Amino acid sequence: MLEQARAGHPLCKEKLVRLSGLVNNSMVGASKLLHFCAPENYAIWDSRIYFFLYGKKPHHYQVNNPTLYIQYLSSLKEIAARAEFSDFHRKVNAKIGYPVTSLRAIEIIMFENGRFIDG
Repeated sequence: MLEQARAGHPLCKEKLVRLSGLVNNSMVGASKLLHFCAPENYAIWDSRIYFFLYGKKPHHYQVNNPTLYIQYLSSLKEIAARAEFSDFHRKVNAKIGYPVTSLRAIEIIMFENGRFIDG
């Protein structure tokens, strides 16, 4: 599955479920593994990203939902395809101090702005 991801082939829901099963049944862990194998095609997914996108307290079953992860990746790719994205990407790279993939640039902003405060 990792070789398929590295070759640029998207993984279906069933393969994501199998992969997450290898990393403690965690879609978060699977997303990190995929990101390091194929950073151009896979972004990291976690509870902060979930909160940023949905504005709701992240529950385990939601964050570990492979369908939501697939939708997230699709949304990121749509954002990255926009004409105005290159300027945003350049600014994120400058702020970080080194180049990151387009998906990582968007994910970093979501992560930094997705802090859930319980209370």
